[in-house]
Amino acid sequence: MAEVSLAQQERRTLSDLLVELGPEAPTLCEGWSTADMAAHLVVRERRPDSGPGLVLPSLAAYTDRVRNAARESTPYTDLIARVRSGPPMLLRPFDGAMNTVEFFIHVEDLRRGQDGWEPRAISPLISRLRMRPSEKLDVEWDFDLDTGAKKFTSNNMLVDLHEGNYFSGLSYARLNAPGRFYTEGVTSSVSNFSQLRFLLGYGGPLKPGLGVAVNMGLDLRSEVNNSGLVQYGALQTSYNWNCCGLSVEVRKYELGAVRNETVERFNFTLVNIGTAGNLRRAESLF
Repeated sequence: MAEVSLAQQERRTLSDLLVELGPEAPTLCEGWSTADMAAHLVVRERRPDSGPGLVLPSLAAYTDRVRNAARESTPYTDLIARVRSGPPMLLRPFDGAMNTVEFFIHVEDLRRGQDGWEPRAISPLISRLRMRPSEKLDVEWDFDLDTGAKKFTSNNMLVDLHEGNYFSGLSYARLNAPGRFYTEGVTSSVSNFSQLRFLLGYGGPLKPGLGVAVNMGLDLRSEVNNSGLVQYGALQTSYNWNCCGLSVEVRKYELGAVRNETVERFNFTLVNIGTAGNLRRAESLF
């Protein structure tokens, strides 16, 4: 079964709304009824000669005449059927690029033009961008955009720098997802924090000799949250010989009522045999 694209999903939603509202319902597009909207969607995909008027004011009158002619000469139900059937064959490879944003906006134009409308419960826009400008530098930007609330619910930036045996990292993490009543009628849990994280170290998990690393997390909303500035910190040291290696870590948590403790971890590794201890790879600073 072929995967349904977001453009196709929005096309179906748009077509269903046009059927539900009928030809005379208002929209957010000034001066347009639902019949005008349906005619616009048909003309946009099937009359390329009218396309320049969508962006060039000097040609807008011609585009309006073509749209009005389509609205007057074609029954409303036929306009909807053409919208629902998809773009002409030559344009189908470009359906996603042409129509994802267009149809999303026009769905909202129809919905928000009606009395008593409510925001849709829809999935967030998720982006993950990773770059390596050089062999020594890694950059990452991750964000989740709540398209219903029109805001970033999470926004994370990370920079890692490494030179020889030295390495460092700086990251910023922002989570802003307070309770929302419009999502399926259920209030989500409140999460709102802003954190700055540092990492500095020398050595590595497999490099011979001494290794030292330290990290720290700072609460940038400590005054609002009535908490301490430093949320956690860790120090890890290791030493690797040809036959084996030993790592010891001390980590301190200062998260108020959530977690407030000091944790000691270690592991001892024998080459070609295995590792013993409670310092897991995911928790290591190296």
